[in-house]
Amino acid sequence: MLFSQMIVQDVKNQILTHDYKIVGYMLEHGASPSDVSSALAAEESDQLISTGKSFLQIQGYKENMTSRLLPGANELLIRYWLIFVLFAGLLGSLLLIAFLLYFNRQQNTIEKANTAINAFMSGDATARIDSDEEGSLYKLNYLSLLIQ
Repeated sequence: MLFSQMIVQDVKNQILTHDYKIVGYMLEHGASPSDVSSALAAEESDQLISTGKSFLQIQGYKENMTSRLLPGANELLIRYWLIFVLFAGLLGSLLLIAFLLYFNRQQNTIEKANTAINAFMSGDATARIDSDEEGSLYKLNYLSLLIQ
């Protein structure tokens, strides 16, 4: 949820920056403040959208144009790909660390059980696997004690 709010805020900021640029350009090049206000406050209609789209297509703007020609869109894309890659890397690293810790713990348990079983097989009848680590290794040692 936080990530989507971040994206929406960034898109909103990009749109506002784009509007500021257009309004600034219009005002610096002779458009009256009332014309600029009217353009910004105009009610959206299919006719206005079609007229604007036609004009921009003549200027080379198309829906399938590369992102490099739209720096704001390309910047957002790069930023969120970077965030995604960093997040995926962090999550992958945390999972890897968790698996390594788990397997290390299992390996230590097996080594302790192996030591206890070898001691028992060597004649040490007091060798035991800790009962708090119940599982197949503990049961194996218990069964070997019963066989004696």
